[in-house]
Amino acid sequence: MSIPSQSSRSARLRAATVALAWLSAWALGACDRLEAEQEPAPPPPLAQAFVSSQVSAALGQLARAATTRGFTPEGDDSRGFLVERGPQAVELPLRSGSCYLLVAAGSEAVRELDVTLYAGDGTEVARDESAGRLVALHHCPPQSGTFYASVQATAGNGLFALRVLRGPNGLEVRTEDIVRAAEPERASR
Repeated sequence: MSIPSQSSRSARLRAATVALAWLSAWALGACDRLEAEQEPAPPPPLAQAFVSSQVSAALGQLARAATTRGFTPEGDDSRGFLVERGPQAVELPLRSGSCYLLVAAGSEAVRELDVTLYAGDGTEVARDESAGRLVALHHCPPQSGTFYASVQATAGNGLFALRVLRGPNGLEVRTEDIVRAAEPERASR
């Protein structure tokens, strides 16, 4: 029996290393193929998944109070789930020459809901004055542009819905009256 030479041991070591590298590459490729064959992750929930009959009813009451003051709904409602102190931004194209009323409602788990309106450059242009889970904010933009409504639960977590209504310039609007009209039990206290 002869002892293998140093060069033949190196050759076998190189061959084993190459074989191991090929085997690893094949295994990784098989894993990639298996991952590709698995079903894709489900898409994120759509706005319809955040519908609550309680929130929709409260939003409807706010909107009815606004329509009695000359405002009409503009676009679709925005809906989502808020975690306390975690704001969600909603993009809003607003036109000069009109005034807008943003009304929002949170579920009962949202004890305090706040809406702040920002111009496209990040400047705060309006903030709601309401306390509680129902909100109304009024703004008449001097220039048309893209604005952002920041909706935030400052106390509690839960569902929210936001509706934009448009009305004519020059109307005096007391947002607290709209909220009060939508919450008759609070008005009688």
